[in-house]
Parts: sequence; structure tokens; C-alpha cells
Amino acid sequence: MFQFEQIIMPTLLVVDTILILIILKEIAELHKTQDVTTNAVDTIVSSVRLLRRDQIYFYLSKTAREATVSIHHLSIAHSTSEIRDEEERNRVVEFLDALKSASNDISDIKILGPDLSERIGGLWERKKCGAEVKVSPTIATYDIRVQIVDGEKTVIGIGPPEMRSEYGFLIESRVLANLLEREFMEIWRKARELDEHIENVILRHVELLIHYNRLRNLVRSSLNVPSTEMVDELINLLLNKKSLIRMGNNIYNYKIIKEICKKTSCTPDNLMKFINKNYRITISKNHAEKIIYIMANHEEGV
Repeated sequence: MFQFEQIIMPTLLVVDTILILIILKEIAELHKTQDVTTNAVDTIVSSVRLLRRDQIYFYLSKTAREATVSIHHLSIAHSTSEIRDEEERNRVVEFLDALKSASNDISDIKILGPDLSERIGGLWERKKCGAEVKVSPTIATYDIRVQIVDGEKTVIGIGPPEMRSEYGFLIESRVLANLLEREFMEIWRKARELDEHIENVILRHVELLIHYNRLRNLVRSSLNVPSTEMVDELINLLLNKKSLIRMGNNIYNYKIIKEICKKTSCTPDNLMKFINKNYRITISKNHAEKIIYIMANHEEGV
């Protein structure tokens, strides 16, 4: 029988049992495998624990702290800055602490999240805890969130893509964990590194140049970044990669500058005319001279 931490209505038990069986059926069809035998399904069903919302994060944290080999986590990845409920925010903080603690002992911690700009803050929080993080467009449509620990324990959250999981399951089964692991790694191989995703998103906010404080405000508001410190970390990521160049209080998009200087001679007057005509941006002679300086020195890392 199911191991419940509280008594639930028989009808709910039936519904959730059916849901698990449907999940197993879909996985089996997805992989077109015979691995999921009747006995295997019976074994999985007997090791299922139904979880409420608060219990989902409890077991996410608990299984992460107990991990000895790997943690593979697929999630919508809400940032602590966008969670208004204090109790809920504390649960997320506890989970992040568990990831950070686990990263001291194991190296295989993988987080998959959606490639939505508003999820970057939450994904960066997880990366700072020692996880390797990638993004995939398919995850934004998922109505299931999964954490697989050591290829044995699986925490599953169920809910519409745009909403949090209100209930879920803890399942201790190698059979299910291995099936989900294969699907996770298939997405992982095709996913994009978080740093690359961050670069693409932030560069969209910098047509040619932007004041540093304005960029900070844009990053914080559009990427759900929880702190000014983290905003600076994300911008510095691009400055270190030299995708952005800072001169004083202004940030320049080096990729666009490089493209412009391939198409016109680098004199202040030519740059001002070319940028106004092709980018509909009016720049001063001072900015034009700085662009020329960047082109002359940037390749050398100045």
C-alpha cells in the first residue's frame, strides 16, 4: 500500500494511483521499451508517497542533502525575489541551501530550466549553489517537475506550466528513476548552457550602448534577479566575456560595434551617419570616438 503521512480521501487515492500509472504508461511508450513489466509497475506503485505542496520542497531538500552520487533536477525555477509568500520563499531558500551543501560532496548536480528570461534569476541562484545549469524551450510547456537522486529516489511535482505544483509524489524505485533519467539526459544533451542564454537575453537590451544604471534596472526587473549584487554578477559575466564593454557609466555592445565597423570606415562622422541611418540611433561625437577606441583596443583586451 501507499505510505502516506496523513489520511486522505479514498477518491484522491484512486485518482493519484491512476495518475502514476498513466505517467508510467507514457514513459514506456516514449521509450518504446519493455522494461516496465507488470511486476515493475507493482513495485513502483507500492513505494509511492503522496505529497502536499509544503512536503514537495521538504523532500526536494531532504533527498538533495542525502545524495551521494547525483542530483538531476528539472524545474520551472522560480527566483526567491518573485515569491511573495514568506513561508514559500523559506522553502526555496532551504532547497538552495541543500543544493549548496550537496555540492561540497558530489559533482554531478544538473539543473534543467525553461529558456524564459524571467526564469534567469532563479536559475542563476541554483548555479551559485554549485549546480551545472542548462535551459531548454520544451520545459516551459511541461506540467511535471522532477528531481532524480542517485538513480533511486524521484520527487515529482504536478501542475500546469504557468503555476506551481500543488501536489506531487516521492517514489523510491530504480525502475522509474532510470526511465526518467534517460529522458532527462536526452533533454540535457540538446539544452543550452545558462551563461550563453544569459548573454543572448542581456544583449537584446543593449542596441548599441546603454547607461550602466539603466541596464541594471532592466536586468533586475525583466530577469527576476533577487539582488543588486546578482545583477552585477550577470552583467560582469558579459563584461568578462567581452561581449559588453564598459567605459565610464556607459555599456557598449561589442558585437554590434564590430559589425558596424566592418561596414563603414571608422571615423567619427562616418560612424554617426551610419548608425543614425541603419540603426535609427543618434550618438554624439564623443560616443563615436569611444567606439573607435574600443575597436582599436578591444581585441587586445583593453
